Amino acid sequence: MNVNLVMPFLRSLENTFKMLLALDLSFHKPIYGQTVLEQADCFGVIDIEGDLEGMYIIKFPEAVASALLEQMTGGMKVEFGGEDFEDAVNEMVSMVS
Repeated sequence: MNVNLVMPFLRSLENTFKMLLALDLSFHKPIYGQTVLEQADCFGVIDIEGDLEGMYIIKFPEAVASALLEQMTGGMKVEFGGEDFEDAVNEMVSMVS
């Protein structure tokens, strides 16, 4: 994995969440490969097309996703696993794509 391709994306995530949700993010070491989805309660996908092709997968533990969505919706609870939850996670991921 080329860190020079990943870091601008991570900085974009950091800036977007700080500006729109007033949240400071911390990152774990980026991982790649098939196991990434096995370890996620929920996730969003950003496809990359052009000279390079691939995808970024942003994964969240349930508690983190729920807290982010509550912050996004002004305190409204969104039920984990429901259609509204999935839509809200996709919207959150779209903010940085």
